[in-house]
Amino acid sequence: MTPYRPTSGGALMAQIHAFIRVHLGDADLTPGAIAVAHHISLRYLHELFHQDGHTVTGPDGGASPR
Repeated sequence: MTPYRPTSGGALMAQIHAFIRVHLGDADLTPGAIAVAHHISLRYLHELFHQDGHTVTGPDGGASPR
């Protein structure tokens, strides 16, 4: 896991998408785990994806890579 660094929304989303790609096979990859790993609230994670016109979960219920 990378150390916490405050970032802009775009940079944060890039980090989140990279994290999802790296951990895509992990059974415990959930929106909550993604939020914790990036030191943000679950609500804010959902808001970031919503602003991009996406959801955190993919069609199968798992995290969706970009």
